[in-house]
Amino acid sequence: MAHQIEGFMGGFQGKLGPVVGYRWNGKWVMRSRPRRVNNPQTEAQQAHREEFREQVRLAAAMRQGVVAGMTLAARQVGMTAYNLFVSLNQGSFDDFGQLRIATGPLAPVGFTSMSFEDNRLEVSFEKNPRHMRADRYDGVRLYLYNTDTRKGFLTAPVYRMDGRIGLVVPQWLSDGGTVYVYGFVQDGEGRCSESACLGVLGGSAALAEDHDGHSGEDKHDAEEEATGERLAEDQHADNDGGGGFEGTEYGSGGGA
Repeated sequence: MAHQIEGFMGGFQGKLGPVVGYRWNGKWVMRSRPRRVNNPQTEAQQAHREEFREQVRLAAAMRQGVVAGMTLAARQVGMTAYNLFVSLNQGSFDDFGQLRIATGPLAPVGFTSMSFEDNRLEVSFEKNPRHMRADRYDGVRLYLYNTDTRKGFLTAPVYRMDGRIGLVVPQWLSDGGTVYVYGFVQDGEGRCSESACLGVLGGSAALAEDHDGHSGEDKHDAEEEATGERLAEDQHADNDGGGGFEGTEYGSGGGA
């Protein structure tokens, strides 16, 4: 942008050769004219644009999980949570089991078992299978997403030390369609771990093996039983979700 040197008739407005004149903040300025974009609208270009639009629509539909799981990491690289979600999941959008809805430096928990009966979901986890530095009061959260209705549900956090999370899945989410379950850790400042897909409701759980290579179902011993269960029943509506535990959102995600 350059300032115009006004003549006796003042500045000019509009196109003049390769530049455009206009008034900005009380001053006459000019800038170069935008170049014409060669946009032949080929089939390949249109297919790529439609694929990108669908990815953005999915990010919006999974809003609660994406905002909670990626906001802080996205800010650190100058991106929005939606843009980071799309960037990190290139090549995975055709497989919901591979999607990442959270990312960050926190030590993950090891999800070991998942059961779903009479609309009640029970998930057990090892507190720190990788023996990384971790806070026992970190929150563990689940995000459930129905791929047919495009509705999502983000649970309130339970403590890492609890070893278990249980909840009654809303009828509007579990009736019809395939519901994927994701889990991640989030601390009070909004930092997260990498997310993991636990599987689908009513299907076989796709739980990762722990650091010893054993499936965690046979490692959930009396210590885990004694920790007790914190039901995720507190329902708060908060559209931000990326700033830690205050005002935890709990309900339906927006449809696309």
